[in-house]
Amino acid sequence: GDLIKMKNQLYRWSNTLNELARLAPAEVAFLEFNGSAQNGLFTLKGYAKTRDALIAFQNNLNGSAYFKEIDSPLENYLQKDEVTFQINGKLN
Repeated sequence: GDLIKMKNQLYRWSNTLNELARLAPAEVAFLEFNGSAQNGLFTLKGYAKTRDALIAFQNNLNGSAYFKEIDSPLENYLQKDEVTFQINGKLN
């Protein structure tokens, strides 16, 4: 029972990470991902070459069936270039 549950959670995380990578423009890199399989909450920290790349990534997240309640604090958008960001959200 527990091993199957663990395997399913690992599989789900690999799908989640693959979807994040698919949604990210080439100018966006991930530095850290933390998520909870119990409540579905996640935090993603990363780097975007430009603010426009970050905005495009956030728009892609909002349009994805995998994610909901995307929160990208205003601090993410203060710099035009070389943007470090944190995005919080929930798995759908």
